[in-house]
Amino acid sequence: GILGIKHLRDFLSLTSSEPMLQYSLPPTSTNLEIYESLKCSNIIFMGYLLFDFYHILQLYPKLGGMDMILHHILFFSCSIINGYYHILYLPFGWLILGEISTTFLSLRWLLIKTGRGHTVPFKIIQLCFAITFLVIRVLIYNMGLYHMITSSVLFKLPVPRPFLGIVLLLIGLGSILNLFWAIKICKMALSVTTTNIGTENGKKINWDKEKSR
Repeated sequence: GILGIKHLRDFLSLTSSEPMLQYSLPPTSTNLEIYESLKCSNIIFMGYLLFDFYHILQLYPKLGGMDMILHHILFFSCSIINGYYHILYLPFGWLILGEISTTFLSLRWLLIKTGRGHTVPFKIIQLCFAITFLVIRVLIYNMGLYHMITSSVLFKLPVPRPFLGIVLLLIGLGSILNLFWAIKICKMALSVTTTNIGTENGKKINWDKEKSR
């Protein structure tokens, strides 16, 4: 998430007279520092996705269902194509910005697992998770998506059209997935109780009681 803020700052500082640089940055002497920073961030992001994906498959479906699996495959595919062809650098910034909400999701999970699912800190963390998710993964994500698909340089990028089409489709699916989760998160945040009901193998379970497992 912090890396996303840094990359957005770097690219939004580029002049509007050079919109191509926001989507395809050549590793010239002028841009080398930003280029190398993005390359490093993409490698770190792919490593994180693979690590998380492994645990989701290993403990399936406790850590997430098919929607989580789709989410990881989607963004890992985007990272490979965009990293190989050095494209969509600005979108990469607002995409990984969404990981800020993951911090609160992890803290929420930790509080539940340590028996603090009915405490005030839990309620605060749950609210922070909902707010950051809605602001970053719904509002900013879709603003960035609109900026990207209306960009005059989008179809001038140095990438085969089929691969560009795949990336655009995947990012669009990511938006739909975020909206699907947003509905569930709003219901969770507005709930009058801190009881967290989920499903496992088709049966309802109480996630607050999962700490005893």
